[in-house]
Amino acid sequence: MPLYSPNNSYRLVLADDGSGLARTMEFEALSAEAALQQARSHCSGREAELFEDGHSLGRVRCVAEGGYWTLAGDPPGMRPN
Repeated sequence: MPLYSPNNSYRLVLADDGSGLARTMEFEALSAEAALQQARSHCSGREAELFEDGHSLGRVRCVAEGGYWTLAGDPPGMRPN
């Protein structure tokens, strides 16, 4: 019997890159960490919002100089009142 790991659905919404081009990517991954690894080559230096199964996980930015992610803000609904 083959091993099966259920995937989650992810959507990465990339902010305008300065030339008027916002972009959305939809894909499946095993985890949010795996989703960020898949998205890294498309996000260099750009801010993006990551959704897992339709729920926002927050906004992130892939730092072009170092290849790592930084949190860009609180996800909707998580901001203090």
